[in-house]
Amino acid sequence: MALKKEKSDTKKKPHFVWHHHHHRRRRRRLSASPEKKKKKKKKKKKKKNCVVTRTKADAHNMSAGVGEDKKTASSSKKDDDDDDDSEKKQRAAVEAVSRIEKLIECIQSGTVEDVEKACASFRDQSECRTARDVKGRGCMHLVAQRKDAAAVDICKHLVEKVKCDVEMKDEDGATAVLIAASRANYLVLEYLLVRANADALVTSKYEMNAWHYLATWDGGKEHAHKTKDVLMSKSGRKEQEVRKLLETKANDKNTGSPFLFAVRCGSHEVAKLLSNELNEEKKGAHHKETLASGVGAAVLATASGCMETLRFVLEECKVDANQRAEGGMSALHVLASHPKWAGMDKEDSKMREKAIDILIKNGADANAQDKDGMKAIHTAAACKREDMVERLLSHTEKDAGLKEGDEWNAQAVMRRVEELIMKIRREHSGQAECNSEQESPHISIEGHTISPKKKLSEKEMKEAGQYKRLGDEAFVAGKYQDALDAYTKSLKTDEWNAKVWANMSACNAKLKDYLKARKDAVTARSLDPTYLKAWYREGKAAREMNDFEGAAVAFFEGLRLDESNADLKNAFEEAVSEGRRVFMQQEKSTNKK
Repeated sequence: MALKKEKSDTKKKPHFVWHHHHHRRRRRRLSASPEKKKKKKKKKKKKKNCVVTRTKADAHNMSAGVGEDKKTASSSKKDDDDDDDSEKKQRAAVEAVSRIEKLIECIQSGTVEDVEKACASFRDQSECRTARDVKGRGCMHLVAQRKDAAAVDICKHLVEKVKCDVEMKDEDGATAVLIAASRANYLVLEYLLVRANADALVTSKYEMNAWHYLATWDGGKEHAHKTKDVLMSKSGRKEQEVRKLLETKANDKNTGSPFLFAVRCGSHEVAKLLSNELNEEKKGAHHKETLASGVGAAVLATASGCMETLRFVLEECKVDANQRAEGGMSALHVLASHPKWAGMDKEDSKMREKAIDILIKNGADANAQDKDGMKAIHTAAACKREDMVERLLSHTEKDAGLKEGDEWNAQAVMRRVEELIMKIRREHSGQAECNSEQESPHISIEGHTISPKKKLSEKEMKEAGQYKRLGDEAFVAGKYQDALDAYTKSLKTDEWNAKVWANMSACNAKLKDYLKARKDAVTARSLDPTYLKAWYREGKAAREMNDFEGAAVAFFEGLRLDESNADLKNAFEEAVSEGRRVFMQQEKSTNKK
């Protein structure tokens, strides 16, 4: 048996030697004892355990970290996708805006080929049809403003190829027909009426028709007459109805007749044209017509600032020069105070003098008083127009309170007017005369009861000033409620600070509480009638409340202090323009009752 084992061993050795390089691992496994195998397994297991299981906390942290990494990875991928989508949308929006801007530019100043190319850049032609500029004007509105040879061809392409809607309205409710009429663009207007079958009877948001829009034209006579001829002869079966639009009556919703609107705009050539088109029987009555507010052609012509329109209305139309506007103002009052006659050059002064002469020559009464008892000469003095005061002196009677020896010259009038203005402002504000020596000197202004004025200590002045500064800082930062609270604390110490009351008004306006804003502004200008900002803020608040007459009065009072103030001028004209339909409504309703 021993020999056999040796033989078997000798037989196996060459086998292992022969396969040494190819089966090294197999050799080791076969040669290893069972105990060594167990130790080796334990060692591997221990090593594995050392790597994987450190502590429970570490294991938890690691597993949580892996989960978070997965979530973060998926979230990051999602965010990347969202960012890509957002960027794509943003690029698409920018490209769309760019295409629209290019189209608008081409329509306004390009050739027909430029417009065709711009339209072709849109995948969907409906985008061309709905494209609008910042004022809500579409393609047809824009081409209606062009007066060159290419305008009609562009209009033809937009209507026949792109299929643009000729009845599309802008923010004011105007169509291309009305825009063409306003520019006296008779060529485009004829195409729209004849070839595109546009409605010649269309009206805008304020019931303004094509004649009203033509009334805004202040260019050459030839274009105005050709536009009139197109409207009269190219409207098809609607020609008689178009002619009747000339006789539009004034009501609370519109701007009056086209004739009155042309006078108001200072378009004297169009005013003449429209006047000639009126029936002879109705012409005289039409000239005497007024707006719903009671304002007639004489006052409107004066407010337009156009000398030729004023002369035409008074000398050719024979309109009464003593017509009154709101507040009892005559044409002379308007001339003495309106911003359009406020130029400071010598030429402006000469124009004012000529206008006075035209009004006086045609029967204007220089002694007529408004509701505050002021004559035109007083109004001119209040606006510091000394040249007009000098011109009106010889036509105006001395004030009732003057004695024989009292001065009657421009300087004396202007001094007395200052006293009269202070009196009027006290009456308007409801401010009672207050004597500091009386026992109950509290003042009530627009719901604010103000304690008698007293001398503040240094500590009180410092405290009021600190709260005012805090309010100013908060207002600048856009924290309007915080600013309001700070100003309120400042007023608890110093109630007589007009600037703080005006700042309170600004805060309430930002918070859209316009009633409080108006009350605070009234309090401010009552405490300091010379504070321009208070008058301005009162007017702004009144305008937000749709009290256009109150707004105009406030702005006008401010202009009396500084007639060169651009903000007050613009605000006054806007208030008058927006409120032309509502002036004197209260008196009108009273008359109906």
